[in-house]
Amino acid sequence: QYIKPFKAQSDLILNGTITTNGLVGLTNSTYASGGGSGGSIWINTTVFWGSGNLSAVGGTAGNAGGVSGSAGGGAGGRVVVYYNTTSINITDSNVSGGWALSSAQKGDPGTLGFIDKDDNNIEIYQGFEFQEDASYENITIFNSTIIINGSVELNATNIIKNTTWLNFTCYNTGYNFTLNVDNDLNL
Repeated sequence: QYIKPFKAQSDLILNGTITTNGLVGLTNSTYASGGGSGGSIWINTTVFWGSGNLSAVGGTAGNAGGVSGSAGGGAGGRVVVYYNTTSINITDSNVSGGWALSSAQKGDPGTLGFIDKDDNNIEIYQGFEFQEDASYENITIFNSTIIINGSVELNATNIIKNTTWLNFTCYNTGYNFTLNVDNDLNL
């Protein structure tokens, strides 16, 4: 599942749900397959209004009809919204991983970021992946796994942890991660 980048010239009003959820794994009497991964949503607009949400949840694993075996859940998808003004609450959206069967693993969360273009702020919920250097005024993090996939320098004036948990994960021991914070680092 893939959605091409969506660009609204001025206002985008969302009072429903944009969904690119992964499919449930196949079920038969012998084998079960893992759930499909969530898809991608990329929105670029000036004003993002409404009471809606975005969903790119991983699919639930299929069932092998009682035969022992395990199938994992699909990973959550990737969602990014670029805007100048918004009334949409990022925590109403979802990129969680799909449920697994038996002893298999639940799918990893996807990435979800709302980026304020004119104020240069980012809100991260459930997960985000940095592959290159980035600089923001404020980075606000809600219950997330931050993935570092490359040698990355992350610069911010303030980092605000609005959450009960936060994980930083680096995919390779050869990567260097540098975090520079000018004022508040509230971890």
